[in-house]
Amino acid sequence: MSRFTAVVAAGFVASSIAFAQTAAPSLDQKQREQAVQSMTQGNPNNDAGAAATAKQQSANVKASDKTKKMTTAEKNAAIKSANTKMVNPNNPSGSVAGTAVQQEANVAASKAASKAPVNMNTPAAESAMQKAATK
Repeated sequence: MSRFTAVVAAGFVASSIAFAQTAAPSLDQKQREQAVQSMTQGNPNNDAGAAATAKQQSANVKASDKTKKMTTAEKNAAIKSANTKMVNPNNPSGSVAGTAVQQEANVAASKAASKAPVNMNTPAAESAMQKAATK
């Protein structure tokens, strides 16, 4: 049995060596150029890819040049229009001016409030905290 195994193994090795040594199908010069060109054309890291990128950028610039540019007066008018439409749903006044009024009222209320620190180490404060915790 070992002789048979050795013959089979030798035949397997011989056939694998012969298979590995077969030449790849050869391409003629034109086919190789087409294969290389198709592989490099979309790659932005080489000259062909850079050319494609430049071509796309040129087309983008031409399309951009066709759009109408806003004048300074038009820009200012658009900004003023947007500022008048600034609405905060959490603000009852719903406008920028109303927010400023609300901030002034908050500052006035804060200044009117007592700033004295509360001493929590007094027996009255401790009993109040105890009552609040047991409710």
